[in-house]
Formats: sequence, structure tokens, C-alpha cells
Amino acid sequence: MKVIRWLDKYMEAVFIAAGLVVMVAVMTAQIFYRKFFGASIIWSEELCRHIFICSACWGLAYSIRHRMAIKFDMIVNFFSERGRHIFEIISNAIVFVFFVYMFRASWNVVVSMRTTKATSLPYNLDVLYFVSLIGFVLSALRALQMIVVDIREMRLEQGQNKKEGAV
Repeated sequence: MKVIRWLDKYMEAVFIAAGLVVMVAVMTAQIFYRKFFGASIIWSEELCRHIFICSACWGLAYSIRHRMAIKFDMIVNFFSERGRHIFEIISNAIVFVFFVYMFRASWNVVVSMRTTKATSLPYNLDVLYFVSLIGFVLSALRALQMIVVDIREMRLEQGQNKKEGAV
């Protein structure tokens, strides 16, 4: 159970941080190699671009999980607590539907890129698009998770309000 809780909190952050570390290391090596040897590492920029794309897709799920996704905060501040939860549920439902749609569209891209090689790296581009697809699936699951969390919080607050009203 502790492993699942840890994954729930940190899974995306670990992958994003690892990607950032690899990008910094590769680009530092690229700068060093250019400065001191007068040549460049051919595959470095493409690898960093691929890692950046994957980090962005996983970052979507991270932002949804930690409630940092783009929202209308000014409007939401005028709502009651119940209104905020309802707004969150509706917005996360829209996000969920969007990422389910993106999953379907992305799957077609993954299949079509099966035979397309990366320019300077030893893998096909379907690997890159598959990692992006995983980010979309994770984003959809995180949106669904936040819907469940908001419904639970709304019910808990209703129960507390009823309890306070009875006392």
C-alpha cells in the first residue's frame, strides 16, 4: 500500500526529474565537446527534444494530479465550497474526455510510426509516441482520480454541514 501511495504522489515527478537530469547531462556534454574538441554530438539535440516531448506529456498528468492545470481561478473564487467542487468535477470530466480522445488519436500515430526511424538515434519514432500515449492515458486516469477525490470531499463536507446543523 505504501508503494502505491508513493507512486500516486511521485511517479510523474520522478520521470520528469530523470528526463531533466538526462537532458542537462547530454547538453552539458554537447557544450563541452563543442568547446574543447570543436565537434558536436550528432544525436544530442534529437534526444533532448524527444525527452522534452515525453516530459511535457507526463507533466500534463502531474499538473492534473496536483491541481495545477489551467483553470479559471478568478471565477472559481466567487463560488461556494460546493460550487468549487462542482466546477472541478465538470472541468476534470472535460479533461478526461479530451485525453480519452487524444488516446484514440495517438494510438493511430503510434501504429503509423512503427517503421519511421529517428534521424540520429537507434529506435523508431513509435517509441516516442508510445511514451506520449502513456502520458495521455495517465492524464485521463489522473482526471478521473480528481473527479473521485472531489466527489468524496463534497460528500464529506455535506456530512459535516449536516452534523453541525444538527448540533
